[in-house]
Amino acid sequence: MHKEKVSRREIGSLTISKRFPSYQKIVPPPSPPCLEPYYRKPLNFSILDDIGHGIKVSPGLGGCPAGVKGLGWAFSVPDVPSIALMGA
Repeated sequence: MHKEKVSRREIGSLTISKRFPSYQKIVPPPSPPCLEPYYRKPLNFSILDDIGHGIKVSPGLGGCPAGVKGLGWAFSVPDVPSIALMGA
């Protein structure tokens, strides 16, 4: 126990912060940089109108969503034999 205490004390003596010599002082810059005055630009939310994740409806397509015709999705009637053909 004593050896551990002594070794911790020796480690602590090595970690003491060293002092800077008196000739190495931190000097501030000669003059602060010239900053231009702050101007708040007005926000224009109309640039966000075309951004989104919804389906757009074009007026010329007759109410069909633009994504359905543009992607080439085909909705066809499934080929199921009718009851009249099966019984004949």
